[in-house]
Amino acid sequence: MSEILILRPDPEVDGGQVPGWIRTFAADKGPVDWELREVSLSAEGVPAFSDQVRGVVVLGGTMSAHSGDQNPWVADLAEFLRQAVAAEVPVLAICLGAQIAAEAFGGQCACPAEGQGEEGMVKYILRPGAKDDRWLGPALRSGSAKLAMRQAPRVPVSHDDAVVELPEGATLLAASEKCPNHTWRLGSLLAFQHHPEVTAQKLATWVAKTAFKAGKQAPQVAAIRQKALQEAQGFAQFNEDFGLALVGAFLSDC
Repeated sequence: MSEILILRPDPEVDGGQVPGWIRTFAADKGPVDWELREVSLSAEGVPAFSDQVRGVVVLGGTMSAHSGDQNPWVADLAEFLRQAVAAEVPVLAICLGAQIAAEAFGGQCACPAEGQGEEGMVKYILRPGAKDDRWLGPALRSGSAKLAMRQAPRVPVSHDDAVVELPEGATLLAASEKCPNHTWRLGSLLAFQHHPEVTAQKLATWVAKTAFKAGKQAPQVAAIRQKALQEAQGFAQFNEDFGLALVGAFLSDC
């Protein structure tokens, strides 16, 4: 049977809401002729690309796109993505996944990217063509997402690295105030610097961990976490509607 693959670089970073969104789509459509398979790249390595692969989601992680010496699967993943795009297989790449994808196709990442690191909720700034993209467009028009787009929506982020040069032929679709290359498309691949899959609770935990590592004391960390949670909850419905519609549009091409 054909497969939709969720490739997980970091055992500490799971797929968040993505598996649930995929299963919701499958349940609504009735029987599908594919199965969902999650692959831990650190434990299992990158699977061989074949004509059984119908769609691919590449998640984020705490390592960098330049960590190939410590994570040999980075180079294998880059080659896998080149094969997938050449075969016009739909690919969603998130955060680290987007950064590895950029370099796989001749773009460039900075690790870290000075002045471009972001944590928490940031303003999502659309570029020309965003609303016409075959997956991003439906996500922007979905439910509360359509309303939020009139009010400068904010999206969840957690990154120090960033794509500083897009691959040749890529189309830029969205930016933030700090990070100019947030969402972009190259053929059958759509890449996000932000985390559409993350819940408000998970994002608040990430923000709190960063504050703790920076030397903040426990009361400060608690206050920072609570503020991050409130900000994320304010856009939780937008994020849910956006993500579900995004995954639905992605799977419609699989």
